[in-house]
Order: sequence, then C-alpha cells, then structure tokens
Amino acid sequence: MMNLLRMDFYRLIKGRMLWVFLGIIVVVVALMTVFFAFLHSDAGKDFLMNSVQDGSGTIVTAGGAVYLDDPADVDAMLTSMFDLTQIEYVTQAFAYGGGMYILLFLLVVLFCAAEFESGFAKNVFSVRQSKTAFFASKFILMIVVSVVFLLFGTALSMLSAAILGIDLRASTPTEWLTWLGLSALVTLAYELILAAVVWLVRNKVAGIVLAVMLAVGVIGGLLSWILGFFFGSDALKALLYTGMKATGAGSAGIEELGVTTIVVVSVIYAVVAIAAGLVALKKRDV
Repeated sequence: MMNLLRMDFYRLIKGRMLWVFLGIIVVVVALMTVFFAFLHSDAGKDFLMNSVQDGSGTIVTAGGAVYLDDPADVDAMLTSMFDLTQIEYVTQAFAYGGGMYILLFLLVVLFCAAEFESGFAKNVFSVRQSKTAFFASKFILMIVVSVVFLLFGTALSMLSAAILGIDLRASTPTEWLTWLGLSALVTLAYELILAAVVWLVRNKVAGIVLAVMLAVGVIGGLLSWILGFFFGSDALKALLYTGMKATGAGSAGIEELGVTTIVVVSVIYAVVAIAAGLVALKKRDV
C-alpha cells in the first residue's frame, strides 16, 4: 500500500490538476475578500443603501420588503449583516462563496477517473496488487487533500482579511478545531461517494456532473424537500447535505445540528461508500 500511496502523491504533485485548483482558490478568495472589504467600507454601505432604498425607505431583502423611515436603521441593518466571526467569514469567502466543494469534488473525480483512462489501475492490478490496498491509498490521499484544501483556503482567507483590514470577531481554538475536523469529515464522506460512483460507472463526465450537483446542493436540496415533506424536519438530520450546510454556517450551524449528529451521519455515509467502492473495484474489466 505504501508504494501505491507514494505513486498517488507523486502523480498528484507532479500533475497540473492540484496546482490549477489551488491557483483558482487563490484567485477566488482574493476576489471574495476584495468584495467583502468593499461591503465593509463606508463606500460599500452607501452603494448598498442607494441601490436598495427607494424614496419611501423600503429595503428589499430575501424575505420581502422591509420599510425603514430612518437611514440610520438601514445602516444598522447592513452593519449587522457584516458582523461575522472568523470562521463565518472563511465559510463565505472560501468554503461556500469560494466554491471549495466544487473544486475539491472535481479534483477527486478527475484523479480517480484518470487512473482508469490512463490504464494505471489496470497495470497496478496486473501485478497482483490488492484492490483493498489500492482503495486504502486513495482513502488516505482524500484525507490529506481535504485537510490541505481546508487549511490552505482558511489561511489564505484570514491573510487576505488581515491585509485589507476587515474586522472579524475572533473564533476560539476549540471552534476552529471543531469546524476544521467536521468539515474534513463531511467532505471525505462526499469524496468517497464520488470515488465509488466513478469506479462503478467508469465515466468521467458522469462523475463531473454528480460532483457539481452535490457541491451546489441540487441533490441535497431535492432530498431535503422530499424528506421534509413526507417525514418532517427531523428527518433532514439523516442527510449528509445537512451536515455540509451546518459546517458551512460555522460554529452556530454546528451547534444547532450537533457535533454527534454530524459525526455519526458522516461516518455512516463514509462506511457505505467504502463498501460500494470496494465492490466497484471488483468489476471484471479492472
């Protein structure tokens, strides 16, 4: 397994995919940081007030129209929108706003699909390498990639915010560790699902489509609506998508859903995906 793991890391580091996606993160986080810095500035607040406020003091929000007579109330509302913790800022600038899930999921799909398209997997198995060892090397690789993406994006977001002088409420070390750990666990479960699907269908396009739909919440949103409609809101806790939304909301979202719930649900999905992946690798054409 160690030889396979070394080869995986060598191909990932020497290839272009990892560096292209990390480069995209740099660009997107920089743009999101500039955007947030503008919104935090007096000019940004003036722009928002002038763009959403009409003569009668109406503010158009996602929930409908809010009628305000005093411009100071408008300023207070906008100020409250920008009252973010460090973790909340990172989730908006990087995890959700920066498209971390799309980039990470696409990297996993492209890497796993390339192994069969290039004939690498067939060559590995032709020398009697264990398919369990093959899977284990990918499992470790996914863990490392998830952690690297999270740490890289987080460090970049905080550095950019510091450079531009964005004032954020400090998150505690415990909150940081909890958020990073749960975010890595949720993304790992998704990555295992994607790997199993790619190995099963051996179709890169199908994997890419699934990765995007999972990352943007199309599938999760649909399942949430179905479960909520038939079984009530408590049933939504059984969805991995709910855990992704909770970690995307920062410490408040994690506290609301519960650490135990996120861990248990993520582990269940991961175990099922591992079993499906091992079955997929037993296909005769490998």
